[in-house]
Amino acid sequence: MPNLRADVEGKSAGAALQYAFFRTEGALIVAGAIVAFALLPFPSRRWVWWLALGLIGWGAIVVTSLTDPETTAKVMWQLLRERLKLDEIQNDQIGDRVRAMTDYIRAVETDLRRLEDSPNKAGLEAAAGMLYDWVEQSALFARFVDTYRRDYRLEERRAELPQLIQTLVARLKYEKDQAIIDRLNREMESLGKAWQTLGLLDAQMQQAEPQLGQMLTALARATSEMHVIASERGVGQDHASRIKLEIQRHLGQITDLVTQMEQLYSEALNKR
Repeated sequence: MPNLRADVEGKSAGAALQYAFFRTEGALIVAGAIVAFALLPFPSRRWVWWLALGLIGWGAIVVTSLTDPETTAKVMWQLLRERLKLDEIQNDQIGDRVRAMTDYIRAVETDLRRLEDSPNKAGLEAAAGMLYDWVEQSALFARFVDTYRRDYRLEERRAELPQLIQTLVARLKYEKDQAIIDRLNREMESLGKAWQTLGLLDAQMQQAEPQLGQMLTALARATSEMHVIASERGVGQDHASRIKLEIQRHLGQITDLVTQMEQLYSEALNKR
């Protein structure tokens, strides 16, 4: 699985610089300098002072933005949301849960940026990398749920399969050719599996929203533990190792769930 956090972090430097240059505070300083230029008579020595103050103020905002842990965390949070394309999830409740997961990622990043020399830093960064993957898999899961709720192809399949099965049953009653009977039986078996798969998909989707809620709760608990480890001195490395294993367990569960859902969805729509 690619390292999503490393990819987001690699893009965050340029995004943070762009954010720093175009912050509202910097724009206000530039606007104030322009107004001062307009009001002062030309030529005037005070022009130089206003220009220097404007550049110093703007530069201070840029430097502060690039070194501020909360700003860096905010930029990475925004990049993650863009990467996951959360705006494309049309169901508000489902989308809100995944967006809440990214909010916890932002809090973790803020803690990591403030963490200096700590024996737990490497372990927490490894855990944060798995958190990103956990949220990404949760977003994929949410997409399946969101698509399922408005996928007309599934409705068509539910109406089509019983009719196809009834047609085959009727043909089998009167067919005498054994080769044709064998072929019809194979088709019947295939349609039966498709109907069963569609039922399994429906059953899985009925549990999807509670599962999303459970994922959000588990992620909140994990990030809370990470905050404690990052904030309190004297917390041993074994604590960081335990939370990393816990996150790894949840990541494995959601990855398996997404793989299962993808397979069910694909088979339910397969018209072989």
